[in-house]
Amino acid sequence: MTTGNRNVATILLFFAASLSALAAPPTLDVPPEVRPAGGYVRFTPKTDGVSVTYVGLSGVESFPSEELKDGKRFLLPTQNLKDGRYKFAAVAAGKGGEQTRADFVVIVGAPPEVAPDPKPKPKDPATPPTTGLYFLIVGGDGPALPAVTRCLQLPEWATLVGAGHVFNYKTATEAAKLGIRLPAGTPLPLVVVLQNRADGKSTQLGTAPLPATGADVLALPNAVK
Repeated sequence: MTTGNRNVATILLFFAASLSALAAPPTLDVPPEVRPAGGYVRFTPKTDGVSVTYVGLSGVESFPSEELKDGKRFLLPTQNLKDGRYKFAAVAAGKGGEQTRADFVVIVGAPPEVAPDPKPKPKDPATPPTTGLYFLIVGGDGPALPAVTRCLQLPEWATLVGAGHVFNYKTATEAAKLGIRLPAGTPLPLVVVLQNRADGKSTQLGTAPLPATGADVLALPNAVK
């Protein structure tokens, strides 16, 4: 496997229903609640994935795992954080891009307890679960181009993941096996935009150019109307 392909496999943030399961998702064991010690929260989850990415869900981000000696480790300085509960999502990626997500909470100080609703509203069984967009980057067969690798390394993908969207990378042959239909002669690479549905399947909405900047990534949810 080339260095470019290894980079692609280790940074994919794909933790929702995909079009097809090519391999079993990695295991991921993360404590549901953690507290700081000595001004830091630090732990290494149990996983057989090749990498773990952490996404802050409360406006606070951890130290980038790719900058640590152990890329699976979680590190969060808490000296300047106010008392509160800070939510995070851990996403473990397997060798083929398959992923597993686990949410956890960092508890700083003594935040006030949240009283449960004495009369919780029953869930409407007719309401489908929340679904997001699936951005499938499709490249030519063979090693991923440098432009694709640079695209997948843009940190703005984490923002889309935090908003409930997912993304992945496939070659043209792999995408065709998943049911992706592109006109003959379509220039690659590009992004196929799909809508994840409540039944676990996806509907192909259209295509968008391969993002070259973080701003391009953040614009993807509005690329196809």
